[in-house]
Amino acid sequence: MERAALGEAHKAIKLADHLFSVTYPLAHDTKLLLVILSSIHRAQQACLGALLDASVERKKVTVLPREYTDRLHWLQREYGTVGLEQEMILHLLDINQLLELHKKCPIEFVRKDRFVLCTDSYSVRTISGKEIKEYLLKTKLFMEKVTTLL
Repeated sequence: MERAALGEAHKAIKLADHLFSVTYPLAHDTKLLLVILSSIHRAQQACLGALLDASVERKKVTVLPREYTDRLHWLQREYGTVGLEQEMILHLLDINQLLELHKKCPIEFVRKDRFVLCTDSYSVRTISGKEIKEYLLKTKLFMEKVTTLL
């Protein structure tokens, strides 16, 4: 089970890396940043699922929420039991919140190589290529950490 989830995570992160390093510079379409971000998120979900399922099998964890967001909030409190640092959990939460914001935003547009998300109350959040690169690197580190823990 863990191997299949890790394989899925590696495929998703490889896709995100290819989109960011090859496709995005060629097309220079800022809307690709959301596709890359969702692929990074898919890799994180698969990787975290493998880690938490292995923790349940090893009986380190007894009760585990089913929903990904609930798992993240649970993990924010109990990150020590599975062997992760709090910085990694905050990284996972940030990407999850960003994608949730994208789903709820009524207004989104491209401005100067950034993808801008605007809420009903006109609070603004931007996504740039630099941020995506940072997310990609942190996710790769997260995946390495999870692989060593398994």
